Amino acid sequence: VSGERFILQWNGEVYSGLDISIHENDTLALHQALEMGTDIQTLFSIIRGEYAFVIFDKVENKLYFGRDFFGRRSLVYNLKSSCIR
Repeated sequence: VSGERFILQWNGEVYSGLDISIHENDTLALHQALEMGTDIQTLFSIIRGEYAFVIFDKVENKLYFGRDFFGRRSLVYNLKSSCIR
């Protein structure tokens, strides 16, 4: 999902911590929370579930990625030396 400031790639399920109805898409709810100004660390400290995510902040030009504590969703990455500055 891409918005004004954030691009979110999400693989997971939010079980609690964010008010999401059964008919609402958790990816869109997370993206909306980010776009409304919820801090990334705060957001991921309150949600419970299984997930892996990648977030790009267009304003700060920063990439964030992570997964839930138990690592129930795959998150694989590869850094090429030509990409590292």
